[in-house]
Amino acid sequence: MNIRPVFNESDQRKLSIISFSLFSAWLLSFPFEGQVLYALVKKTNIDEAALVLTAICLHFVGLIITGFCVKRQDAAKVTMIASSVACLAGSLVFFLPYSSLWYIAIAAMALFAGLFIASWGYYFKMYSEPEQRLQTAADVLICSNIAMIVINIITVNISAFWGLSLSILSLVASLLLTFRLESRSDEPLTNLGLFPQELPLILKPLILLCLFIFI
Repeated sequence: MNIRPVFNESDQRKLSIISFSLFSAWLLSFPFEGQVLYALVKKTNIDEAALVLTAICLHFVGLIITGFCVKRQDAAKVTMIASSVACLAGSLVFFLPYSSLWYIAIAAMALFAGLFIASWGYYFKMYSEPEQRLQTAADVLICSNIAMIVINIITVNISAFWGLSLSILSLVASLLLTFRLESRSDEPLTNLGLFPQELPLILKPLILLCLFIFI
């Protein structure tokens, strides 16, 4: 049975853009070589290379495995919600003194962040017409980078604690908006061509990761 959408496609596009931008602001300012992470690590006098490498590798894994396990819109939404909750829990660990839990938390956050980003690709393809997709990509990159810059300024000029708090607030806002996204179970993602079954084509979500690295 189809679930009647609460919002029209234009609303869904806007919600998905804002939700993704807020999540990306958290990702770029914290676990993915963000200023918040570097500021926290600097206080502990440990080598940040291990944490950064762990985050990059697990993020890559999360992007890849999403193509194998997320096949429908309702599954994409559940994955995004679960990933946000996991990332929120992992972020809270960094309020604690440095311990081995930091490595576990950064690994879990990076993995689930990859799941979130690849799952969001379904909403990108579903609610942005072909002629709108370049604009949608530009919107999320601009909005996420603006929010990231704000968090970085707070981190550098005030404290890592407030930078971490603001990034978590961004993550919570993203989670609340994700709950409002449409969820339908009648359209497999494979029918939309988002996650083709051929293994080489599953690597396409990594394009978004490359954008984050170079921008």
